[in-house]
Amino acid sequence: MFILDTGTTYVSVKSAFASRAKIPESDASEITLITASGQTKAKLSRADKIALGKLEAVNVPVAIQADDKVYGAGIDGLLGMSFLSRFEVQMAGDVVEVRTRQPKK
Repeated sequence: MFILDTGTTYVSVKSAFASRAKIPESDASEITLITASGQTKAKLSRADKIALGKLEAVNVPVAIQADDKVYGAGIDGLLGMSFLSRFEVQMAGDVVEVRTRQPKK
């Protein structure tokens, strides 16, 4: 379960989810994230592929956070701009659409 967050630079995940998804932490560099709760440390890695329905992106930067309570119970992470910027995102009222970018005419 992810929260779509257009204000987040990276897809961010709990370390437990990163382990289940086989996102490597061993060679990841340490970064500082600025969050609504203040600064926090994370490891910057890459996911081979992230899929949202039929939409897929490869080689996506992912921030892995060690604090498994960071997003709240039942939330694995934030779907941030390292994924979303590859697609068109449209928000209107209570509807959010994420779709493949249309070629410029």
